[in-house]
Amino acid sequence: MASTLSVSKIQGLSTAAAPTTVEITSGHKLTGAAGSIIVPGMHIQTVLATLVQATVTISSTSFVDTGLNVSITSKNASSKFLVTVTGGGFYGKVNNSQAMWVTVQRNASGGSYDYATGAYANNYGLMRLSADNGTWNIKPYSGTCLDAPSAGAGVVLNYRVVARVNANAADFQAADRGIPTITVTGSSAMSTLFTNNIASQNGTSIAVQSGHAITGDAGAISVPGQIVQVVQLHVPGNVGTSTGSVLSTTSTSYVDFLTKAITTKLANSQIYIKTYSLYYRNAASYGDGRLLRDSTTIDECKYMVYTGSNDQFLPLSFQVLDSPNAAAGTTITYKHQMKYVSGSSILCGYGDSGGKVNSNMILMEIAV
Repeated sequence: MASTLSVSKIQGLSTAAAPTTVEITSGHKLTGAAGSIIVPGMHIQTVLATLVQATVTISSTSFVDTGLNVSITSKNASSKFLVTVTGGGFYGKVNNSQAMWVTVQRNASGGSYDYATGAYANNYGLMRLSADNGTWNIKPYSGTCLDAPSAGAGVVLNYRVVARVNANAADFQAADRGIPTITVTGSSAMSTLFTNNIASQNGTSIAVQSGHAITGDAGAISVPGQIVQVVQLHVPGNVGTSTGSVLSTTSTSYVDFLTKAITTKLANSQIYIKTYSLYYRNAASYGDGRLLRDSTTIDECKYMVYTGSNDQFLPLSFQVLDSPNAAAGTTITYKHQMKYVSGSSILCGYGDSGGKVNSNMILMEIAV
């Protein structure tokens, strides 16, 4: 038999016990160049960049480049890119009314910059950080968006973190705080061969020729560790002449803050959960948070809200890798819940005439 099999489509044998499954014999594998085996939603590549520990001062009231940027070349057309900004720290050193807004912009092949999908939010960006009346209070960055640039394969996408202030100058970064990071993860968006097993003629590897690809529906090709699918809840904060929040509560029982469901493509896969928002308070306020899978608590944080009397915006976040042991096709609902303990009411996802906080929940199914 020839060592190269040239086909355009592979599907299960109709007379087999599992006619819709093509099985690769244990100990054998499909291999190929990065991007040559494609399943919608799977993780193809990741790039990361950091900013040196030196002072970066922002004084513009329009979004300007912070110097934190990274480039990634798309492997496939219409891929999506998960962009995460973490670390570092804003320091408002002038007055209590000072604020900084931070977000992400992207260009394609050196063209003009535009905001990543969901990262503009009426000029308020992904996150807002506020000063604390000149007190020493450094606030780290934590923001995420799922960008859909509608780019072809082989396009260089340049991502940059931008920031603006409402007045005066503020530090985006300095030598006395952690290193800010931007991470970008790319995911994917005939003749027929009937078989139920594929085995290598020589050795244990089957190579996919450079420039060729194996494609299928989400979950059709399962590789341990691959991201099978990603879903996101994005809740814009309230902006208006008066204050408002996604959740304002004095309930001593848990109430829902963020809720998102995912339907598994594979059996026994893991689910990575990330929630992000900010809470605001200008008075002492204390509250707890927890993360539910359906009705089961999978993580809990005592005093997730804990503030003094000054105006403060502080992160509100869970990151958990869950193993629900569910069958394929199971719908699982995750909830970030909050409850009041004491003090003033809890304000999550706050917004007012000066800006707003966007709240997000991202769920990733990971094959095992």
